[in-house]
Amino acid sequence: MKQPGRVELVGIGVVSFILMAAVVLLITPSGDSDAPPSERFDPTDAATDLPGDVYRITLDCRHRKDFTHVDLDEGAMVDEAGPWDLSCRRHELRKRDGDRLPKWYRYQMAAHRLEPRGDEYEVPGDFGVVWLVLPESYYCADGGGGCVTLRYRAKSVTAVGGDVPSSTP
Repeated sequence: MKQPGRVELVGIGVVSFILMAAVVLLITPSGDSDAPPSERFDPTDAATDLPGDVYRITLDCRHRKDFTHVDLDEGAMVDEAGPWDLSCRRHELRKRDGDRLPKWYRYQMAAHRLEPRGDEYEVPGDFGVVWLVLPESYYCADGGGGCVTLRYRAKSVTAVGGDVPSSTP
C-alpha cells in the first residue's frame, strides 16, 4: 500500500479546513435575518407601555465584548455602575446576580436565525418586585441581529426595606 505523499496530505488538510469553516458558518448566527418586519425593532432607551401593565423595551446587544444594562423598575437603559436588573451581549441575557437566563431561543438552522422559545423568566428587581420577562425578538429593524426585544410585567411585589414605588416604568 502506498503511503500518502505530501501533496495528498496538504489536500486532505485543505479540504478538512474548508469543511470545518463551512460548519462553523452554518451554526453561528450571522446576525442578518429574513425575520418579518413585525419581528424587528430599533433599540429604545425607555420601555413603552402596553395594555395590562405590560412593558416592552428593545436592548442594543450588538456589542461583542460589553454588556448593555437595563433597570426594569425604571424601564430604562442604565450603565453598569447604576442599579440594573438584566444585561445582554449579543444573544446572552444575564441577571444582576450573574446567572444567565436559560437558552431563551431556538436556532433555526435552515433559516439561520434565532427565534424566541416563548418562555417567561423571573428576574428580581428592586423593592421586592419580581419581573416576568418574555424575550420577543433578536432582530433589529434593519434585519441585523442583536436587538433583543423584551416584554415584561410584574409578577409580585413585596416591600423590602423601603417604600414600593407608586408606579413602575
